Amino acid sequence: MQNRRPASLNVVPKDTIGATWALPEGAIARFGKGEVDHGNVKVSPDGTYFAVGTGMGLWWYDVPSMSPISLWETKRGMVNSIDFSHDGKWIIIDTSDGIIKILDVQSGACATHIEGHNASAGLACSSNSKWIAIAASGLVKVLDIHSDACVAQMDRGAHEFQSNVCQLEFSPDGRFLAAATPSNPHTEDPQTYDGIQRQVKQLSSLRVEILPFLPTVVCWQVRLLMRL
Repeated sequence: MQNRRPASLNVVPKDTIGATWALPEGAIARFGKGEVDHGNVKVSPDGTYFAVGTGMGLWWYDVPSMSPISLWETKRGMVNSIDFSHDGKWIIIDTSDGIIKILDVQSGACATHIEGHNASAGLACSSNSKWIAIAASGLVKVLDIHSDACVAQMDRGAHEFQSNVCQLEFSPDGRFLAAATPSNPHTEDPQTYDGIQRQVKQLSSLRVEILPFLPTVVCWQVRLLMRL
């Protein structure tokens, strides 16, 4: 796998911790890197770098040194969710502006973007880099990266409360999509999660357990170009 070093943006020479990178006008130093939400830390496919989406932008770190090496998306900040394409060429980010950006890792340039969709609860890129899954308010969509079209849409099934999705992941062949959702042991009955038992039978290598106080995993089969 090609080693794609992230573009060096907003780096101040001799500042190895990022305390003076992309400061607002009049500021002389920064304490901290911004708020980090769940799912906002991802390691590059080659294991060399990792990215952190925060309330002030997208930080890049070198794994061996654990030091920051770049800071992207500082104009508006508020990077909600991130994921890499499987070849490490792109990093996909969701911003507070409601825009999903597909950024080239080596140049930092925006290869394309998708507007009008909310991925605040998480996103995932398929292994063929053709689709991204996004989640918000208990609803999961699969989008075509190149056409912006929504090719599939799923929800968690019939239950009393719509708790949000906290993690998304495609199977390696792209046929299945798994979503983890936080369970509420006082209000949610596992029997009300429509489709779990049916879908689990199709996943011979995956065992899904629903336990009190632990996240619930829901799996769907992704039928491309068909709304589920």
